[in-house]
Amino acid sequence: MHGVTSLPRPFAGAPRIWHGSATTVTSAELAAKWGDPLFSANAIQPRDNYTVLIEHYRKEHAEHGHDPRFAFVGAGAGIPVPGRHDAGGA
Repeated sequence: MHGVTSLPRPFAGAPRIWHGSATTVTSAELAAKWGDPLFSANAIQPRDNYTVLIEHYRKEHAEHGHDPRFAFVGAGAGIPVPGRHDAGGA
């Protein structure tokens, strides 16, 4: 297509890609290699396991020459929330 303008115009660049990892360092290494952030779904293991994973990510991130200020890590877990159908509602 030529002569076409899309609206709204993009302004923030490419979206940030988060790599998820809960049990393996492979995803952490991939995120570190590309300088991307890491999200750890931390619901199923002891906290020490996640500490090892995150420290490994930060070490690899620095070894790939990325600024450690941008070694973003997120963590969380889903929790079941009953809906109306679960509470006997219509």
